[in-house]
Amino acid sequence: MNKFAEQAVAASRNAHAPYSRFHVGAVVVAEDGRTWQGCNVENAAYGSSVCAEVNALTTAVTDGHRGPSTIYVACADATHLAEATPCGG
Repeated sequence: MNKFAEQAVAASRNAHAPYSRFHVGAVVVAEDGRTWQGCNVENAAYGSSVCAEVNALTTAVTDGHRGPSTIYVACADATHLAEATPCGG
């Protein structure tokens, strides 16, 4: 596992997922190597929940990042690769 995938797994441990119990982490990696982490944050009003990818991207933008990125997504709870796909939001 590469260091970015490891960071995504670490971020998933901070997720707030009391409803799905599906803890997802994401890491945005800029071309210059800077990184920003995010995790999913669930809400009882499902539409108000925030997925890990959006959380990581908005953190990067808040920090001034613009431009190409790579995103790593991980779910420590997944038992199969198909369970850890990006949300698509």
